[in-house]
Amino acid sequence: MRTSEFITPVAGASRAGGSPRAGQGGFSLLEVTISMVILGVVGLGAAGLFNYSIKYSAVASARAQTLTVAQRQMEQLQSVPFDDALLAPTADPADPPKQRIHSGGSHFVVSRTVVSQDSVTVGGVTRPTTKLITLDITPVIDDAPWAAGTVTISARRATPLRGPY
Repeated sequence: MRTSEFITPVAGASRAGGSPRAGQGGFSLLEVTISMVILGVVGLGAAGLFNYSIKYSAVASARAQTLTVAQRQMEQLQSVPFDDALLAPTADPADPPKQRIHSGGSHFVVSRTVVSQDSVTVGGVTRPTTKLITLDITPVIDDAPWAAGTVTISARRATPLRGPY
């Protein structure tokens, strides 16, 4: 038995003459290198888009957290009595005092303005009947200060007392 009878040719192998079969030419080293460079550039562009997406997702999360802090602060101010010290009118509404708070692993700057709007005089004493409460909450974002948009929330509060008004 001869061994040459059992050997089958491998697909794409060269013939004895050294040339490949018709229609089975491969890619040259230059073509493969150019395609790898193109794929690398496309891959780097996609990585940049992922970085951009992650950054703006973090900014949206910070804005949602800022809004949550603003709502929580407003609910606290609406739960105190109308004549509580927290609702005392702001001395200079153009430059309200600022307070730095920490919530949920982030820092925020809170600016609270309280303005008495309507008042009534009873027995020689003038008392406010409504107050406008405005909160400005600004997140402190160290790695993206351009993204620290301020959230402003306002509410009007009326006195629960009855009177001649």
